[in-house]
Amino acid sequence: MIKVRISKLLIVLILVILQPVFSFAGEKEEAMGMQIYLRYCAQCHGEKGMGDGPNVKAAGMDPVPRDLCDIKKPYMKNKDNDYLIKAIALGGLGIDKSQLMPKFNNTLSEYELFTLVAFLRTLHKHDALPLDFSKVKKTKRKDIVVEKLKIKPDKVSRREIMIGRKIYNKYGCSGCHSIEKRGGVSGGSLTAVGEKLDAPTIWQVIKDPSSVNRESRMPVYNINEEAGELLVKYLMSLKG
Repeated sequence: MIKVRISKLLIVLILVILQPVFSFAGEKEEAMGMQIYLRYCAQCHGEKGMGDGPNVKAAGMDPVPRDLCDIKKPYMKNKDNDYLIKAIALGGLGIDKSQLMPKFNNTLSEYELFTLVAFLRTLHKHDALPLDFSKVKKTKRKDIVVEKLKIKPDKVSRREIMIGRKIYNKYGCSGCHSIEKRGGVSGGSLTAVGEKLDAPTIWQVIKDPSSVNRESRMPVYNINEEAGELLVKYLMSLKG
């Protein structure tokens, strides 16, 4: 008990000494991180971070999203801030985990990533080293240039549609979107998207979702034009 108190006292002293050099997360950063979390993360991880968001059951997720509160078993306790930032930036595939966890390096700025991790640290009771914001620039995400796709609907092969479907699965789209009532619920149904939207609009949504819907929860996917064309062809084939 005495050792624990001494350790906490040392941490406090170190923070006091380093305060002029470092800039740590405060209520403002945590509040901003919470807003980002509720917009992009809660639909899978749940509003309270317990891994029970509405998409989990609807999409039949296996494995289920991480419990960020460490209620079931300690996970956040054993991960440093750099790892959490990397996991959010690069997504599940970037850390050899599920593809259903999208990457946010094209959606969130470095500052926003830091604020998100600052909020995540409030969800569990373990002590964690604070994030240093002193070298993080408050920059906004750069504007996205969307290339025009030249797709001729009458020249779409079955093979192209099948490859496009594989790309759809690779990027974990079913985690948020549903087709024929199979998949997540937060992103809406794509069952008849080929009848509702034309190819340029679908491509615009994939490349820069917020340019079509400012309230969109969909992250930005830096998908190349070749793969994008095949994905659009698959989505255009969905006629309900």
